[in-house]
Amino acid sequence: MVEIHLNVKAGQMTRPDRDNPALQDANTVILCCNTLEDEIRQVLNDTGLDYPIVWLEAGMHNQPDQLRVHINKTLKEINSRRVLMALGHCGGACVGLETGNYQLIIPRSDDCLSLLLGSMEKRKLAGRDAATYFLTAGWLRYTDNLISSFARDAERFGREKAERVYKIMLKHYRRFGFIDTGAYDLEQQERQIGPLADTLNIGLERLDGDLSWLRRLLTGPWSEADFLIVPPNSRLNLTDWDWLGTASTQF
Repeated sequence: MVEIHLNVKAGQMTRPDRDNPALQDANTVILCCNTLEDEIRQVLNDTGLDYPIVWLEAGMHNQPDQLRVHINKTLKEINSRRVLMALGHCGGACVGLETGNYQLIIPRSDDCLSLLLGSMEKRKLAGRDAATYFLTAGWLRYTDNLISSFARDAERFGREKAERVYKIMLKHYRRFGFIDTGAYDLEQQERQIGPLADTLNIGLERLDGDLSWLRRLLTGPWSEADFLIVPPNSRLNLTDWDWLGTASTQF
C-alpha cells in the first residue's frame, strides 16, 4: 500500500510530491484525515482493498478556510480516475473544493464523528441521551486534544486553576463518549482519558461505533442518499450541502 502523509498544521505545511506513485495514474485514491487512520486501515484489511492513501494530518479542524485551501492544493496533484474522500462537511471546509480530471466521492456527513457512528442520525441520538464530548483514538493521537491542553495549562497556571477553568468550559457536558469502532484497544484509550474524566467529574461511557458508512465509501455502490458524487472538473458549492439544514430536522 502506497501512502503519503501531508502535514497541514499551521506553519508546517508540505507540498505533495508530483512524482509519487500514489498521486499518479491510480484508478482510485483515498484522501483521508489521519484521525481516521485506525478505521480506514481496518476497513481496508476487512475488504482486502489496497488503494493508495493520501493522509491529511490533523490540525486545521478549527480553521476550515485554511483546511479548504490545503485540500484543494492536494486535489490538484492527484491524477486518478476517482478520489474517495473520507471527510465530512468539516465546518464548511469542503465547500469550494474543486475536482480535477476525476470523480470525487464524499460522504453526505456533517463530520467524521457521524462517519464513525454510522450515520448522522446515530450521532444525534447519542448526543440526545446526554450532552456528549465525543472521543476516538485517532483524535487523541493526532490532535492537540483535551488531555494535552489540560496538562499544558496545569503546568502553566497551576493544577487548581486549570481544573476550575476546564470545569467551567465543559460544564455543559455530562459524559465523554468514547466511540468503540473495533479498530483499536479501547481499554488502553480509556486509561488515557480516565484520570481527566475523574478530575472534571465527567462520566466516561462507551458508544457503539459502526464502520458501514466508511466501508461503503471504499467499496461502493455510492447511493446519492449517502454520498455526494462530484463529476470531474467541478466545484462543490454551498448549495451542495443544503441537505445539512434539512437533515437536522429529520431526527
